[in-house]
Parts: sequence; C-alpha cells; structure tokens
Amino acid sequence: PRFANLPEEKVKAAIQAGADRLLSMQLPTGGFAYWPGGRDRVDWATSYAGLGLVLAKEAGASIPDSSLELLGNDLIASLRGLSSNKSPYEMEIATRGLWVLARLGKPQTAYHNTLRDRLETVPPRGRCFLALAMAANGEDKAAALAVLESNKPFKAKDDSWMPWNPDEALNLLAFATLAPQDPELGKAVDKLMRDRNPYGEWRTTWMNGWSLLALSAYAKTEAGRDDTVAINLGNGQETTSIQLSKETPVASRSFKTGAGLRLSVKSDGIAMVRATIASKPAVAPLQPIARNGLEITRFHERVKPDGTTEPLEKPAVGDLIKVSLRVTLPKDDSRYLVIEDPLPAIFETVNSDFASQKAANGPATSEHDWQISHSELRSDRAVFYLDRVWRSGTYTVTYLARCTVAGEATAPPAKVEWMYDPENFALSASRLFHSK
Repeated sequence: PRFANLPEEKVKAAIQAGADRLLSMQLPTGGFAYWPGGRDRVDWATSYAGLGLVLAKEAGASIPDSSLELLGNDLIASLRGLSSNKSPYEMEIATRGLWVLARLGKPQTAYHNTLRDRLETVPPRGRCFLALAMAANGEDKAAALAVLESNKPFKAKDDSWMPWNPDEALNLLAFATLAPQDPELGKAVDKLMRDRNPYGEWRTTWMNGWSLLALSAYAKTEAGRDDTVAINLGNGQETTSIQLSKETPVASRSFKTGAGLRLSVKSDGIAMVRATIASKPAVAPLQPIARNGLEITRFHERVKPDGTTEPLEKPAVGDLIKVSLRVTLPKDDSRYLVIEDPLPAIFETVNSDFASQKAANGPATSEHDWQISHSELRSDRAVFYLDRVWRSGTYTVTYLARCTVAGEATAPPAKVEWMYDPENFALSASRLFHSK
C-alpha cells in the first residue's frame, strides 16, 4: 500500500528496469541463465524469470513479443517426459512452468489433465501451481479447487535444495485466486504473517517475493471494503488514535524506549499490527563469527613494485593492496553463496579489466576465476557469487584495492552467506586502518 503514493512514472520505470535486467539473462533458446550474459540455462530460474516477465508485461512494461514467444517454446519443450518424472522438486518447477504458460496464453491442458489423474505424484506446492494454471486457463473452478483441497497423500520426500520454501504463501495465493470470498482467507493471511522472522520478512528474497505476491492477491479480494478500523495505541503515558481506511491502509508510530515502556493495542476491527524495537550500540571492533563450520578470514597485503606482497601494517596513499578472503565450507554441494567485503572509506577497488587501473605486476585475482559465477567490484565493496561448490573445504577469493585517501577508517567485517538461507552466515573480524 505504501507504493500507492509513489509517482506512476517512477513505478513504471522501476518495473521496466527489472524487466530489462531479466531480458539480459535470456538465452537465444528462450530459457534463462542465472546472471546477465550467462550461457547456461537454469531450469528453476527459467520459469521464475518467465513469471517475472509476464507480471511486468501485465503491469505495462515493454517486453518484446519475440522474447515471450521464445520463453513459451522453451517451457513447453522442458515439459517433455513430465509423466515419468519422479522428483518432487522437478515436478514443482514443471507445474510453475504450466502456470506461466497459461498466463502467456499457451495453456498445456493435456498436461493439466495428466497431472490431475496422478495427483499423488504432485507435491503440495506443485498442486498450488497446477490449480493456478487451470484457473488462468479458464478451466472449471471446482476442478481447480479440488486439486487444492485433495486429500490424496503425497508420500515422496521433498528433494528441494532450498532450506526455506513458500508453502504458506502459495497456499494463500491459490485460494485468494480461486476462492476470494472464502472466510478462511483471513486465517491464511494470519498464518503467513506469523511465519515472518523477527525482522519482519520471510528470510529470503525468494520467500519474500512469493509472500508479497500472495498478499497482493489477497488485497485484491479486500479492494471493495469501505469500512474503517480504529486502533488505539498506548505506551503507558499517552494514547494515539489511528484510523485505517481504504485511502490510508497503512500507518506507523514511533515511541522512545525507556524504563516502564508498555505498549497496548485495541482495535474495533481486523488489522495487522507489528511492533519492533531498535537500538544503536556503540561502534566497537567486531570479532569473527563462525556458524555451523562456515567461516571467513580476511588478509590484507601490500603489493610491492616487483609484484610480490608483504603484510599490510600502515597503508600509504597510492598503495596497491591485495585482499584475500579465505572461506571454509563445512559441507559438500553448497549452492548460491555470496561473499561480500565492504571497504574502509580510504580504499577503492581496482578493476583489472580497465587498463587505466590494472597494475603492471599485480597478482592474479578472482574476478574471472572459473569457480566465480559472477563478481561486482563496486566503489565501496567487492562482491563474489558462487552458484555451486561441489566439495567442502577452504577456498580463497582475492581482489585488489588501492589506498586513495589519508586518514583513519574501519574495514567492516567481510561476510559469507547462503543467498537462500541468509540466517546461515559467517563474519570476519573488522579492522581499523590509519593511512598516511
């Protein structure tokens, strides 16, 4: 609802920018790579990115018809052999593709019917996508609801590699689409909202995306409400009255923390209320944090004119610095890792691709290492992405920086985390630099 106050031009520009980035990942065959300019088709990402393009086009973005045609052909080809598929994860991907195809105007009714007859082989998330595909194709609503409400047990083991999955969000999305007047929808919303972490979101961008899509579908079922909800919020000393309505569906208030603070909320209608407490601790050196065997250690070295290195003690303006990030992975087959190293304010990254920045005798760096799927050398940080690391062990990522300013600055901790499980991370120690 807060987006309603943004200028329409700004919203359209943001949607178009997102669509353009997705298009930069599309392959000539119609499928999608995971990174812009990538060459390898990623099965799960293709249906996901395809849904993004469909939603963007429905929101007014300019999407070439040829791109959507190629996408449709690719998704149809990927369905071959679906009847013999025994992987729940691959079945989920296929059913998501069926939903995208139905929204593209390329419904695969024969596959819909096949899966309805073998519903015991379709996992719960796949059943949501199948029902949504049937609804998008205008098929019998009762039949689609029967897919959602089927009591046929699914006995296979979920083989998805993602540690978190949007089951509650997909359930709400499907029921809000097929049964918008169902009185149980409110309970489904409440269940989804309770599934958030203490920071108010659903742990990963993947989960957040599906949850917001589900809530937007639910919001459309509430679009006709003309009533208001009155909320009285008190902190033990004063009471604030808040009116929620169709025009102002969201409101926030702030209170200073202190001894004896006690919040009370009373409402004359149904409303979602969330309270957060924030504090800003004093800045202090941070020690390394390792979790479940995941660990990252950072080293700084000065690069001498002959290309050799020595430990960096006190940098000087103009010094070329080699930064090494040593990461220990505790398990085999780690997927979608991100290693991020924020620079102190007196350093800047050196991009070896640019002749003006490349050092004549500089050491080798990791930007184009075969294990690195994508890297970004920004002005204030270096970021490396690894889509898949097959073996556990210790790996080192390196890049170059240059000391550009004299003064004092702290290098915040370097961080490694699983992109789709960001609560599983490790930090290096911070470090204070004095440059001359």
